[in-house]
Amino acid sequence: LQLDAPGAYRCLGRVKERLVPRGRKEDSRGLVVACQVYEQLIAEAPRHLQQSEVGACGWVPLRALQDCCAEPLRWGSGSSRSPWDGFPSVPLPMNDVYTVDGISQEYAREHFILWGLTLGIVNDFLLATGLRQGAIELPGRGVASSRL
Repeated sequence: LQLDAPGAYRCLGRVKERLVPRGRKEDSRGLVVACQVYEQLIAEAPRHLQQSEVGACGWVPLRALQDCCAEPLRWGSGSSRSPWDGFPSVPLPMNDVYTVDGISQEYAREHFILWGLTLGIVNDFLLATGLRQGAIELPGRGVASSRL
């Protein structure tokens, strides 16, 4: 997407920055994640997905995030468990899915799951804009960003 294309996108603002710990405990600097929010003003599909960055992309209507509730992430299967299993997650009802070679539309649609840092950032956006009154969270538990 060409965010600088005249008349194609409008910058709505920023979501609050987050300081994310780096992989090594001795590295105390962390990584600052700063996200910009854009409104797409024209119908434009991605022309090229950079396979080293992303396997698929698509669109989710905001209304799908306004009334949803998280469910426990189930990344592992059978006896194989993932360390992320149980984290709050939201399966996304994707529209207009675009994939790189080797990833089917069906596979991509089944595996678009909002969780972890990205769920925390989306929660920040939804709460700051008033699109939700409370964070997307697991029923009876704390907010999604509390496990980051």
